Amino acid sequence: KKQKKMKTTTLVLAFCLINLFVYSLQSGCLNDCNSHGTCSNDICICQNGYGGEDCSIVDIALTSGNTVSGKVRTFSWKYYNIIVPQSANGLQVHIYQTSLFGDIDIYLQHGHYPTFDDYSERDTSFHKTVDVQVNNPIAGVWYIGLYGYWEANYDLTATVQNDCVVECVHGTCNVDYCQCETPYVITNWDETCNVYDLGLQLGQETSGNVGDREFRYYHVNIQSGHDLVVDVNQDDDSKDVDVYVKYNDYPNSVYYDYLNATIVPDTHLYVNEPEAGTWYIGVYGYKGDSYKIKVQSNPLLNSCKNACSNNGNCISSTCSCNNNYEGDSCETLNSAMVLNQPYVGYVFTNNWNYFRIESSTQNNLILTVTQLGDGGDCDLYVKHDEKPTRISYDYADLSYDQEFDLTLVQPGIETWWVGVYGWQTCEFQIILTQSIECSCGNSPHGHCNANSDVCICDQGWTGAACDEYGSTLSNGEIRNHQTVDRNNWKYYKITVDSSAIIITILETNTVGFLELFVSLDTFPTLSNFDASDVEFDSFHQVEVAFPQNGKASRTYYIGVYGDAFDTSPDAVDFSITAYAPPF
Repeated sequence: KKQKKMKTTTLVLAFCLINLFVYSLQSGCLNDCNSHGTCSNDICICQNGYGGEDCSIVDIALTSGNTVSGKVRTFSWKYYNIIVPQSANGLQVHIYQTSLFGDIDIYLQHGHYPTFDDYSERDTSFHKTVDVQVNNPIAGVWYIGLYGYWEANYDLTATVQNDCVVECVHGTCNVDYCQCETPYVITNWDETCNVYDLGLQLGQETSGNVGDREFRYYHVNIQSGHDLVVDVNQDDDSKDVDVYVKYNDYPNSVYYDYLNATIVPDTHLYVNEPEAGTWYIGVYGYKGDSYKIKVQSNPLLNSCKNACSNNGNCISSTCSCNNNYEGDSCETLNSAMVLNQPYVGYVFTNNWNYFRIESSTQNNLILTVTQLGDGGDCDLYVKHDEKPTRISYDYADLSYDQEFDLTLVQPGIETWWVGVYGWQTCEFQIILTQSIECSCGNSPHGHCNANSDVCICDQGWTGAACDEYGSTLSNGEIRNHQTVDRNNWKYYKITVDSSAIIITILETNTVGFLELFVSLDTFPTLSNFDASDVEFDSFHQVEVAFPQNGKASRTYYIGVYGDAFDTSPDAVDFSITAYAPPF
């Protein structure tokens, strides 16, 4: 009996010890906090620099504005955290990859560690320098996860922002946006209160000033059945301000409905039948000046659009057009122009008259425009196969002369449309003639065939009179201080043994005054070229490549054209270069 009792006691004690051991295993912290923390009530209290349920995650606390350095291994994570207070309006995280090779992706999340699928912001680009911005972040702890797509060293800076995230030029900051001072406004291209937009009272003169190469805006509301008249008077005759107008939006130098860019000190712009609503007026300082601006709007009393172009009668505010004319304002001659026959027309400011030429000759055709009366200004545009616009044309004359000519060089068997545009309201006469005089008769570099005025130029020479020589460029050569006049050409050519070429010009002091054309068989014209860059910019570039044909000796003919929109009397200065790779 005694031995049996001792045996039973031993079994009970062993059972209790086993249960105590199992309980100790079940009640401890996960992975014993990986030796990076202490276990308290089954919860790991991690040491500084570690986090996670079992203190297995490297998690370093950051101080705003301080930079830390580190390294993250391929396919591994490294975490940081920063406390964002309630008063903050922004959090910016900046990382710079200091190693030569590597790729780090950055993830941000509020309240917990980010993952590939759970994040607030991220950047997974290949850039060495990355900035991630969080506007109006939630207050609390933000976690930054760096993932080593490819092992790399880095410098990391996290900055808690308490100032406005945009600079308010003419206003005060309200966390993440500007409250503008009147009359400055926020637009879709500027959030810094740096756009001046003043509402005008009709008939009231207002003083203003504008700096060089900047806009100052105004707006007015126009009723239905009223016209729009804008007058801007400069204080200094030696300066130059231009006027741009657009319906329901801010105009700029390439985006507008109406424009007056004369160099006279008093600018007048008239819109005959404007849409009812808000019209925006941009005063542009080509050469900045102070000025006075006045906008008027008067009722349209039984008047017809553009006075029926002087080619019709106004009956109950509707044009009844004369024979051979059509359109709402009788603005279009519906038959082809006849040689040596004069035609008359009339254009209000910012209005058009159109004529059509059906050419059947290679002899040059000459358009002569004579303005009738004083004070007007007609401009002439010509385009192949379709009506020209002020930005789409093949020939143009924008001079202020009372009478001027425009020559269509070798027009061929083609249709040409002629547009007369009212820069300022003008009455005019236009006549079409044909030239049979050889324009290169006195040139030693070309000749004309019998009964033809078309010059056949010697190799290397070009132009209507064969008096323009194509200067030869060397591969990679940069030529500075080249010049070309308005409505004129400057020609170059280059022969290279390559599969491609890049041709570049840079306007020295202007923007959008030059156009670049390239041809593979002869010197280019406005209607005959293989590649071009006619963008409104100071930098122009054409790339020509032959990836299938490969490397070969080729000659490229280059034409730099002085755009007709350049109203300056000075020649445009530019640099040119051409580069062909050795393959």
